[in-house]
Amino acid sequence: AFLKNYLFDDYFCEISGYRKDELIGITFRIEETDKKTFFTFYKEVRTAIQRGIIWRGEIGNRHKNGNLYWISTVIVPILDSGSNKIKLIILSLST
Repeated sequence: AFLKNYLFDDYFCEISGYRKDELIGITFRIEETDKKTFFTFYKEVRTAIQRGIIWRGEIGNRHKNGNLYWISTVIVPILDSGSNKIKLIILSLST
């Protein structure tokens, strides 16, 4: 599974090792997920998003130099009046 990122702050650039111009349109692969199997993690996140529930957890990702880093993440699904997902807001903090 992949997460596409569109807006970044300076802190995310610092923890990921990428410049903002390198991040536009980049796709990040989730490397580690709080000691859960990837399938279980992905199913949990997908189910929460589909139900309009806010998901919170830790996600491991790779720095540009290859080192693993962890981010505490909150995924907020934004739904229309028919409960259809319009977009996601993903907030992350380094752990």
